[in-house]
Amino acid sequence: MTPDDAPDPIRSMLASLPPIAPTAARDGRVRARCHDALTRRTARQQRADRRHRASGRLLDAALVLGVSLYGAAAVAEAVRLIAR
Repeated sequence: MTPDDAPDPIRSMLASLPPIAPTAARDGRVRARCHDALTRRTARQQRADRRHRASGRLLDAALVLGVSLYGAAAVAEAVRLIAR
């Protein structure tokens, strides 16, 4: 704040508030909320990981099937061309 600035009444009211002293009860509540949030986040991440693993396996199986069908078609075409 420079001397040219107009005084701000809200800032002066906030400056006059007493500082909040930490208490053990408040610390415990904050800690419990943090632990709950971390637990929920971990559970949500584990569910997402299981979903991604299952969809990844399905995608891998589809890819192997597609490559196998392509290979079988290539071999069948090669046999057809050789047999001519």
